[in-house]
This record gives sequence, C-alpha cells and structure tokens, in this order.
Amino acid sequence: LQFCELEGVIYSINIYETRNFSYWMKSFLTSLLLLLSFCLQAQITGTVNAYTGVSAVNGAGAKVTVASAAGFAVGDLVLLMQMQGAQINENNNSSYGSISSLSNAGLYELQRICDINANEISFENNLINSYNTAAVANPGIQLIRVPEYVNVDVGAVTVPDWDGTTGGVLVLAASGTINLVDNISLDAQGFRGGTSVSIVSQCNFLSDFPNYFYAAGSYQGNNKGEG
Repeated sequence: LQFCELEGVIYSINIYETRNFSYWMKSFLTSLLLLLSFCLQAQITGTVNAYTGVSAVNGAGAKVTVASAAGFAVGDLVLLMQMQGAQINENNNSSYGSISSLSNAGLYELQRICDINANEISFENNLINSYNTAAVANPGIQLIRVPEYVNVDVGAVTVPDWDGTTGGVLVLAASGTINLVDNISLDAQGFRGGTSVSIVSQCNFLSDFPNYFYAAGSYQGNNKGEG
C-alpha cells in the first residue's frame, strides 16, 4: 500500500511480509497516522494571498464588486477589510489632524465565497459590518484570499506593498498547527509614509509660519503619511 513520497523516499507496507495480522494492523495504523501528518504538513514561502480592490459593497445581498476576480474561486475563504476612510479635522487650529469620523475604517471580517459572476463576488453569509465606500475618494476596501491549511510551516512569506488600493496585509488559516520557521517582516509594506518635496524657498524658511497646515507643494510643510 503506497501513500505518499517524501524527499524521494516511498513509504509502503507489504501485508504479506508479516504473519501476525494484529501486529501488522497496529503497525499499519501507526504508519498511516505518521504519513498523514507528514503529507498534511504544508510548507509556504513567498506571497500566499491574492488581492483585489473593492469598489462597491452590497450588504443586503452579501456581495461585493471588485476590480478583478482573478485568483479567487467559489469556496475560498476571504478577508474583507476597509483600510482607510477616516476623516480628520481640517480646521487651521490646534485640533487639526484629529479624527472627526472613522467612517468604518479598520473594520474587517472573514467570509466564504459562494458565487462569482464576472467582477461580482457573493458570500455564503450576511456581512457582519457596514463598509463606507463613499467616505473618501478611495476608502481602500480590499478583498484578500485566505489560504487554508491543516498544519503549516511558515517560511519567508511576504506581501505586495500597500499601493493605496490593495496589499500590505498577510493572512492565513490553519485547523492544526502553524509553525514559524523563519522571521516574518513586512516593514515598510503597509501604509506609506510622507514623501519629501523639493521646492525653492528663497530662504523664507527663516520666517515665522504659524499655520497648522499649508497647501500641497508649499515649502512651509511636507506631505503627511497615510494612516
């Protein structure tokens, strides 16, 4: 009886090589359990998720409209997540930058796909949360395919950089054991920091500028990072 091949070695049991059936059965079951544990131990590296941006959320219909359904299939476990959308106080005073409304930013949930029709993906269960696609120009709602394992050795896994629409998130699921065999680092792959702007100030930086914010491109300030 041949079950699986590990590193070029074939594990098998020949029932005709033993005279003791009870002994053979015990050996057989022990070997079978060991083989199953070996065969079900996945090893992963690199990028393990698939990502797509979400342009519309139909809570009543438990479905979303995505940029592309490529990489997704019926039965997949997925993570629906709103990355951005919070609104800040934009008044020119000491309250500038404080959050005035989260607009559902940071909400997420797991769902399972039951149907895919072009760029429309439907889920088995009703949505738990509400997602605000109209809060800002790009609320950064994304759908992420979640790979599922029994037991898994997690090596040097990574994610695509967050680009304002997708990426920056690593997620996986296992019903048994997750064994970390390498460091996981996603440094600088999430929200983007403020970028530098080259301007000609004509030494005006020596003057006093009391405002809490200035127009984009002004030498009196710089771009704010995401968050």
